[in-house]
Parts: sequence; structure tokens; C-alpha cells
Amino acid sequence: MAGAAAVYALWATGTAMAGASITVIAAVVFGLGWAACLTDQREMQIVYGADRQHPRLPLSYIMLTSAIGAMTLGAGIAALVTASDAALIILLAGLIALWVLATARHILATHMDRGGGAPTRHLAGAVR
Repeated sequence: MAGAAAVYALWATGTAMAGASITVIAAVVFGLGWAACLTDQREMQIVYGADRQHPRLPLSYIMLTSAIGAMTLGAGIAALVTASDAALIILLAGLIALWVLATARHILATHMDRGGGAPTRHLAGAVR
């Protein structure tokens, strides 16, 4: 995530890659976002219940992240096809939003694992 944000920031400010097109920057940001998804497959299996060993997280979380993910994918494709700066910004904003949600979920799950707070849903969805 930091890499994608850095690439965009360096390009947008003209600090580096000033001659690169929107399509090139979109491809780099899209590729880094795609790589982040691929490296987190095990976690995604747990969150979405695909591993069948853990219950799913609340449906509201799954719906929110799925909607943001679909919007981000659509924006990424649009940025690549149309070279739209707006689509590139939506792509980056979607990646940031997904990272913030996942990070918050990890922090809350870690806090609950250490005995802090009231009973709540764990990372894998079990009530603790």
C-alpha cells in the first residue's frame, strides 16, 4: 500500500516519473494492489469463510469490503483503459480504504486476543 501511495505521490508532484502517463502509473498502482491481494490469500480465506475452518466475519464487514473492492477493481480497469486521472485517484483511494479496514480489523483482533475489551467477534468471527 505504501508503495502504491508513494508512486502516485511522486508522480503527482512531479518529483519522479514526471514523463510517465496516467496509464503507466495506473498499471503500477493496480499491480501493487493486485500483489497485495495475492500475498494475503490465507487471511482472505479466513475472513470470507472459504477455508471452512473458521466462521465468517459479520456480513456488514464482508459487504463493505466487497463493495469497496469491486469499486476499486472497476476504477483500476477504467484507469487503465481510459487513462482517467479521476479513475486513478478512485483506485488509490479504494486501496487505502481497504488497507485501513484490514489494519483496523487486525488491531481489534489482536486487542481481543490479549484479553482487552468486552466480548466481541474475533478475527475469524467466533464470539469471545
